Amino acid sequence: MSGRAYAVLQFGNPYKAVPSRELDTWLHHRFFRDAQPEPLPYSTDDKAAEKLRARLKSTYGHPVEIGTTQLRNARFFARLESGPSTSTETLADTLSLAICRLALVVSSKRDPATQ
Repeated sequence: MSGRAYAVLQFGNPYKAVPSRELDTWLHHRFFRDAQPEPLPYSTDDKAAEKLRARLKSTYGHPVEIGTTQLRNARFFARLESGPSTSTETLADTLSLAICRLALVVSSKRDPATQ
């Protein structure tokens, strides 16, 4: 089974992924397998999510913009812009989850290994 199909089956809609150890483990294997031995709590800890944010920038060559929204149930966004008309954005109630959702979405869309 491809990585993309596995991610969709395991997490459902990546834009709606919930914080979990399973999500952290999947992200670790996708982005940090060779860099650190154990998964960090990327989906619940802002410091760990910042490491993921930096890895997204180094992997895809574009910065990940983050910020707040005016929405009550989705206070934070994370966005990867790869060109003037191409960007991917995710929303979440925490910054760390917004970054994790972005990593899941972008990985499933762009990486041949996950398709």
